[in-house]
Amino acid sequence: MAYGTIDKSSSLMNTQIWTGTGSAQSITGVGFQPDFSYIKCRSGGEYWNLTDSVRGVTQNLSTNVTTAQATEAQRITAFDSDGFSLGTNDQTNLSAGTFASWNWKGGTTSGITAGTQTITPSAYSINTTSKFGVYQYTGNDTAGATIAHGLGASPSVIIVKRLDGLGSWMFYHRNAADTGSAAGTKTAYVESTGAFGSGTAVWNSVDQGSTYVTLGDDADINGSGYTFIMYVFCDVKGFCKGGRYIGNGETTAGGTFIYTGFKPSFVLIKNLDATGAWNMNNNKVLGYNNKNYILNPDAAGTENTSYISDIYANGFKPNNSADAEYNASGNKYVYLAVGQSLIGSSGVCATAR
Repeated sequence: MAYGTIDKSSSLMNTQIWTGTGSAQSITGVGFQPDFSYIKCRSGGEYWNLTDSVRGVTQNLSTNVTTAQATEAQRITAFDSDGFSLGTNDQTNLSAGTFASWNWKGGTTSGITAGTQTITPSAYSINTTSKFGVYQYTGNDTAGATIAHGLGASPSVIIVKRLDGLGSWMFYHRNAADTGSAAGTKTAYVESTGAFGSGTAVWNSVDQGSTYVTLGDDADINGSGYTFIMYVFCDVKGFCKGGRYIGNGETTAGGTFIYTGFKPSFVLIKNLDATGAWNMNNNKVLGYNNKNYILNPDAAGTENTSYISDIYANGFKPNNSADAEYNASGNKYVYLAVGQSLIGSSGVCATAR
């Protein structure tokens, strides 16, 4: 039985789908006021939209490009108590377009014990239950610079983007390196389909710890005087898991089953060894114990119905494809899954969605 440490994880992370109207509208049913929303038009070639409460709802980033953040007053206009309000921009509200969002709750905006950190965030929002945090900081171009993240656990995934200029989406995964090497020796770029490369100047060749995020001196993560946003995700039993698997190349019975211990609402997958798109899906389009369509965070394309994965009550499985993007035989893949366990910390059935 899949037991978790959180009674109702949908109060901390939830997915939502809607149809655009082209006119201002409110999206409800999220279950909380988001502090981070990741939005994509499933039916059109619109850019991705990343909005968080730390930067402010009008400040937009897109994972499919490396451009600086831009002020967009008509994408998300407000984070509300049960979701968010949309303006008239096509990126979030294209008339008759179908959309998906992945939403996280932060909450705490002060009180992190700084310790010996060498970079102090100018603003942040963290949740110590879900072990998720958003941080804005200014770089100092010093290898080994540290930022106290306040989550009390070692990060599974870290994503960093420069805000005030061109810069890649820097991606850390704790399982990126082979046994015997630190995870921080590898990095990938969310806007790129390329395989993982050297992370020495990015993550300072270290495993990220339970107190600090350690940065290298790469300009795209720690350029002197540049401003950055950082998203941190840690493992939580029954809620969030970062891991690694090996593709089996199976085209009939489907790929390897990946046990997470909960029903994923969000799955992000990347090939470690070879060129291949980032793959992301959710449990709201076709449900679970079913094939679910994929979106590519590195591209502005429509939902990909030819690449599908099965979502189960306790994990997921790449389905019926030997594609290099998520199931080539012998290739290594990393993933981040977030969702909800069947049984919460109190021992009672958790509400699914």
